[in-house]
Amino acid sequence: MDRDQIVRLLGEREAAGRAEMLRLEQEAARIAGLIEECRREVERFAITREVLSGLVTEADWQAWTAADIRPYADVVLDAFGPDRVMFGSDWPVCELAASYAAVVGLARELTADEGVFGDTARRWYRLHPVE
Repeated sequence: MDRDQIVRLLGEREAAGRAEMLRLEQEAARIAGLIEECRREVERFAITREVLSGLVTEADWQAWTAADIRPYADVVLDAFGPDRVMFGSDWPVCELAASYAAVVGLARELTADEGVFGDTARRWYRLHPVE
């Protein structure tokens, strides 16, 4: 290989490298845009509340365990915090997979935060505590 061939080969590789760099920069910009869009969506939800409901009816009706459901409850509790999560039930639909008492017991197993079981709803719906 002579000097001219080496120079031409290096030039071709440099051009290919620049094209790949441009492609990667465009992909990085696209991903940054997606991340920004997700961030805006999360901020939009920051002023809302979430209901911890439908726990057992979305699982295997015959074989669900608390361990099966915990990851989903953890995502909700981590994302919103217990001050913006309230317990809810899909009763009587939950009876397809568990009794209402079992659903309440499961929710209490998944979070011990009492706010989830009353305080959040009282604040959100502006209810007065029962005396």
